[in-house]
Parts: sequence; structure tokens; C-alpha cells
Amino acid sequence: MVKTTYRFVDNVDLVPKVPLAPPYKHVCAEIEMDSLTLIPPRLRLQPNPACWHILSSYIYLMSVYAGGPTIGPEDECKPGLLALGKDILNLIHAELKDEDSIKKKFHEAARSNMGGN
Repeated sequence: MVKTTYRFVDNVDLVPKVPLAPPYKHVCAEIEMDSLTLIPPRLRLQPNPACWHILSSYIYLMSVYAGGPTIGPEDECKPGLLALGKDILNLIHAELKDEDSIKKKFHEAARSNMGGN
């Protein structure tokens, strides 16, 4: 009845992984998100099963993967400052990954400081 279905799954959330097949079959392939990875180390949510499963955490992870404005998780599920710092450094590295991207950012900043000319 539904033409398009997406199934987002946090890699550490056990609930979307049960019941196991067979006899149960999930409606579609999962789109895996990661609130916790060991290699490379990344902590997007507190290591707490309640934080891994609540809807606001899934909305937060989807907003991170979408690449637009981030919708933050509940305060009690936010990661520590170290994890936040690593994510910021990863974003900076992605923005300034090579000489061309650095030149582009420099020219954009110079143009905006000169009134858009």
C-alpha cells in the first residue's frame, strides 16, 4: 500500500534488529546510521540503550546524515565535548581537504567581506 518505505537503523540499537528472520521479514533493506563506532572512534550519542532507541535520537542521526542543519538530540543523550570536538575537526577536514577547497573558501570569505563583489 505504501509505495516508498525507508527503514533507518542505528547500528547499536537492538530493537530494529528483532525479531530475527525467519519467519519474520523486514519491509525493506535498512539504512544504517552510526551513533557509536570504534574504528574510527566516533560517539554521536551517549552510550546508553535508551538514547540509542528514542525517536529524537533517530531524527538527530538522520539530520547529521542529510548534511543540512542538525537537529540536536535530547540533552541527556548528547555526547561529551571530546566527541563534539572530533566531529567539528572532521567537518573542518572535509571542508578544507585539498588546496582547491581552501582557495575556494578563501575567495568566498574575501568576496563576502567586500560586500559580495
